[in-house]
Amino acid sequence: MDLGATVCTRTRPKCALCPVAEDCISLAEDNPIAYPGKKPAKDKPIKSAYFLLLQAPNGDILLERRPPLGIWGGLWCLPEVPVDQPLENHLSTYGAARGTEHWEGWRHTFSHYHLDIRPVLIKLAKRPQGVMEEGRHLWYNVRQPANVGLAAPVKTLLQKLLQPRQVNLL
Repeated sequence: MDLGATVCTRTRPKCALCPVAEDCISLAEDNPIAYPGKKPAKDKPIKSAYFLLLQAPNGDILLERRPPLGIWGGLWCLPEVPVDQPLENHLSTYGAARGTEHWEGWRHTFSHYHLDIRPVLIKLAKRPQGVMEEGRHLWYNVRQPANVGLAAPVKTLLQKLLQPRQVNLL
């Protein structure tokens, strides 16, 4: 007999029907709704990644399509680089940069891990041609956005590009 599914339910326990009511701690304490207790939450692992906003001279941003399975499956995202890898090694793939801005990061939480996002705007000297694999890359115009699926953090960062930013002049 499955007592948890039929008799000792979380919200409406049927203590009068329970065959073990005489030995029940929750009934003795007159608090049957407190049992069974919730499982303690597991600590989620933390991953950290740079999100690269690779900006062509005309303002377009390079997006990559994620694989169909997994996190953000099939959505368009910014290129990511794990923070434990040197960022400079990955930038050479895209050509010379004429400016780099590290933006304030934040934590995006999934059901099974946290992702610490560290956005980096990289203004490219020219639009690289070699990174455009058929169907995998897209130059995204933030002023006239294409109707494509974007991951939520990517939407946030693309919208931030449209907002005026303060530039610190020294």
